[in-house]
Amino acid sequence: MKKIEFLPHIADVRIRLEADSLEQLFCASAEALSEMLYPGFCNDGKTLTIGRSLHIISMDRTTLLIDFLSELLTLAYTEKAIFCYVHIEKMSETQINAIVSGALVDGFEEDVKAVTYHEANVQKNETGNWETIVIVDI
Repeated sequence: MKKIEFLPHIADVRIRLEADSLEQLFCASAEALSEMLYPGFCNDGKTLTIGRSLHIISMDRTTLLIDFLSELLTLAYTEKAIFCYVHIEKMSETQINAIVSGALVDGFEEDVKAVTYHEANVQKNETGNWETIVIVDI
Protein backbone atom coordinates (compact mmCIF):
# COMPACT_ATOMS: atom_id res chain seq x y z
CA MET A 1 0.00 0.00 0.00
CA LYS A 2 1.23 3.44 -0.87
CA LYS A 3 -0.67 6.69 -0.70
CA ILE A 4 0.16 10.01 -2.34
CA GLU A 5 -1.85 13.08 -1.44
CA PHE A 6 -1.21 16.54 -2.89
CA LEU A 7 -2.11 19.11 -0.21
CA PRO A 8 -2.80 22.84 -0.51
CA HIS A 9 0.17 25.17 -0.07
CA ILE A 10 0.50 28.90 -0.71
CA ALA A 11 3.45 28.95 -3.12
CA ASP A 12 4.88 25.45 -3.38
CA VAL A 13 3.57 21.90 -3.68
CA ARG A 14 3.02 19.98 -0.44
CA ILE A 15 2.78 16.19 -0.64
CA ARG A 16 1.78 13.75 2.08
CA LEU A 17 3.20 10.27 1.53
CA GLU A 18 2.32 7.07 3.36
CA ALA A 19 3.36 3.47 2.71
CA ASP A 20 3.65 0.05 4.34
CA SER A 21 7.43 0.01 4.09
CA LEU A 22 10.28 2.46 3.85
CA GLU A 23 11.04 1.14 0.35
CA GLN A 24 7.45 1.79 -0.77
CA LEU A 25 7.61 5.30 0.70
CA PHE A 26 10.65 6.05 -1.46
CA CYS A 27 8.91 4.62 -4.54
CA ALA A 28 5.81 6.70 -3.80
CA SER A 29 7.94 9.84 -3.47
CA ALA A 30 9.51 9.20 -6.88
CA GLU A 31 6.06 8.59 -8.37
CA ALA A 32 4.80 11.89 -6.93
CA LEU A 33 7.81 13.78 -8.35
CA SER A 34 7.28 12.26 -11.80
CA GLU A 35 3.58 13.14 -11.65
CA MET A 36 4.47 16.75 -10.84
CA LEU A 37 7.00 17.04 -13.67
CA TYR A 38 4.72 15.49 -16.30
CA PRO A 39 1.22 14.50 -15.14
CA GLY A 40 0.01 11.16 -16.49
CA PHE A 41 3.24 10.34 -18.32
CA CYS A 42 3.93 7.15 -16.38
CA ASN A 43 0.33 5.97 -16.72
CA ASP A 44 0.45 5.78 -20.52
CA GLY A 45 2.37 2.47 -20.75
CA LYS A 46 5.50 4.13 -22.12
CA THR A 47 8.45 1.97 -23.09
CA LEU A 48 11.14 2.78 -20.53
CA THR A 49 14.34 3.26 -22.51
CA ILE A 50 16.63 4.85 -19.90
CA GLY A 51 18.04 3.21 -16.79
CA ARG A 52 20.30 4.85 -14.25
CA SER A 53 21.81 3.73 -10.95
CA LEU A 54 21.54 5.84 -7.84
CA HIS A 55 23.81 5.30 -4.84
CA ILE A 56 23.13 7.71 -1.99
CA ILE A 57 24.41 7.80 1.57
CA SER A 58 22.95 10.28 4.06
CA MET A 59 22.94 10.85 7.81
CA ASP A 60 19.36 9.66 8.49
CA ARG A 61 16.25 8.38 6.69
CA THR A 62 14.65 11.83 6.26
CA THR A 63 17.81 13.28 4.74
CA LEU A 64 18.10 10.14 2.60
CA LEU A 65 14.62 10.68 1.16
CA ILE A 66 15.26 14.34 0.33
CA ASP A 67 18.68 13.52 -1.14
CA PHE A 68 17.11 10.70 -3.19
CA LEU A 69 14.41 13.00 -4.59
CA SER A 70 16.94 15.78 -5.25
CA GLU A 71 19.17 13.37 -7.16
CA LEU A 72 16.16 12.08 -9.11
CA LEU A 73 15.14 15.66 -9.96
CA THR A 74 18.66 16.50 -11.14
CA LEU A 75 18.73 13.33 -13.23
CA ALA A 76 15.35 14.19 -14.79
CA TYR A 77 16.60 17.62 -15.89
CA THR A 78 20.05 16.52 -17.07
CA GLU A 79 18.68 13.50 -18.99
CA LYS A 80 15.47 15.29 -20.10
CA ALA A 81 13.52 12.27 -18.91
CA ILE A 82 10.74 11.20 -16.61
CA PHE A 83 11.63 8.26 -14.37
CA CYS A 84 8.57 6.06 -13.85
CA TYR A 85 9.98 3.04 -12.09
CA VAL A 86 12.28 2.57 -9.09
CA HIS A 87 13.87 -0.78 -8.27
CA ILE A 88 15.52 -0.66 -4.84
CA GLU A 89 18.44 -3.07 -4.72
CA LYS A 90 19.63 -2.27 -1.20
CA MET A 91 18.34 0.05 1.46
CA SER A 92 19.01 0.98 5.06
CA GLU A 93 18.13 3.98 7.21
CA THR A 94 21.08 5.90 5.74
CA GLN A 95 21.76 4.36 2.31
CA ILE A 96 19.92 3.50 -0.88
CA ASN A 97 21.09 1.73 -4.01
CA ALA A 98 18.42 1.84 -6.70
CA ILE A 99 17.91 1.62 -10.43
CA VAL A 100 15.49 4.13 -11.92
CA SER A 101 13.93 3.61 -15.33
CA GLY A 102 12.28 6.17 -17.54
CA ALA A 103 11.80 7.67 -20.96
CA LEU A 104 12.81 10.85 -22.75
CA VAL A 105 10.46 13.84 -22.87
CA ASP A 106 10.39 17.01 -24.96
CA GLY A 107 9.73 19.13 -21.90
CA PHE A 108 8.18 19.23 -18.46
CA GLU A 109 4.70 20.42 -17.50
CA GLU A 110 5.94 21.95 -14.23
CA ASP A 111 9.23 23.65 -13.43
CA VAL A 112 10.35 22.02 -10.18
CA LYS A 113 13.22 23.95 -8.62
CA ALA A 114 14.02 21.88 -5.55
CA VAL A 115 12.86 19.39 -2.96
CA THR A 116 13.03 21.00 0.47
CA TYR A 117 13.70 19.70 3.96
CA HIS A 118 10.89 21.87 5.37
CA GLU A 119 8.32 19.68 7.19
CA ALA A 120 10.05 16.46 6.08
CA ASN A 121 10.17 13.84 8.83
CA VAL A 122 10.16 10.19 7.77
CA GLN A 123 8.60 8.24 10.63
CA LYS A 124 6.14 5.50 11.46
CA ASN A 125 2.61 6.64 12.23
CA GLU A 126 0.13 5.24 14.74
CA THR A 127 -0.95 2.49 12.30
CA GLY A 128 2.63 1.31 11.75
CA ASN A 129 2.95 2.78 8.25
CA TRP A 130 5.80 5.03 7.16
CA GLU A 131 4.86 8.63 6.39
CA THR A 132 6.23 12.07 5.70
CA ILE A 133 5.41 15.43 4.19
CA VAL A 134 7.52 16.66 1.27
CA ILE A 135 7.44 20.27 0.10
CA VAL A 136 8.59 20.92 -3.45
CA ASP A 137 9.68 24.39 -4.57
CA ILE A 138 8.12 25.32 -7.91
